Amino acid sequence: PRDGLRWGFRVIEAGDYAVEVVTSAVHHNAPWHGGHRVRFQSGGQTLRAEIAPDEMLGTGSARYYRQALTRCGVLRLPSSPELTLDLRADAIDERSAVGLAVVRVRLVPL
Repeated sequence: PRDGLRWGFRVIEAGDYAVEVVTSAVHHNAPWHGGHRVRFQSGGQTLRAEIAPDEMLGTGSARYYRQALTRCGVLRLPSSPELTLDLRADAIDERSAVGLAVVRVRLVPL
């Protein structure tokens, strides 16, 4: 929970964006673990979610390092040439010895 991710991006068109995150097992053929509680912040908003396997992925590196897609919710973002998205872990599930392994985050326009 001490660590986090932050990156900048621009929004061409204001609107609602679904937040999706892909997480991974860290070791080859190890089980995937969810249960982590995460927080996204952007555009003055906060979105909280629990990492759960909405969809297990099976292509590319996911064949060897199990990956799951979690649909976290929706952020309403303004049109802006400069926004940041912060991803922080509020809690790491104790069953996961390696923590939260984020592969990618997508903002999908609705």
